[in-house]
Amino acid sequence: MEGDVENERLVGLVSLMKDKVKKILFGEVTVVERLTTEEELLVALWKWFGVKLSEQEIAGIMGRPTELESSKDTPLEQRLENIKE
Repeated sequence: MEGDVENERLVGLVSLMKDKVKKILFGEVTVVERLTTEEELLVALWKWFGVKLSEQEIAGIMGRPTELESSKDTPLEQRLENIKE
């Protein structure tokens, strides 16, 4: 019966782990996207999960130890401008 939560089962999911977006469908794991910059991470958050961060939230994740390595050479102000474009 449609909408019957008791009879529904999870067959797949999408996850974000460090620099990879993974799709797991019927137990098969596929890397669907590799992220090399924080800008790509922000786009992936919107594309795959519908999450759009504010400028303040973006500034809060950039420059942290969890930041993707390849982004660290670009100044924060420039990265924020790249995202706005």
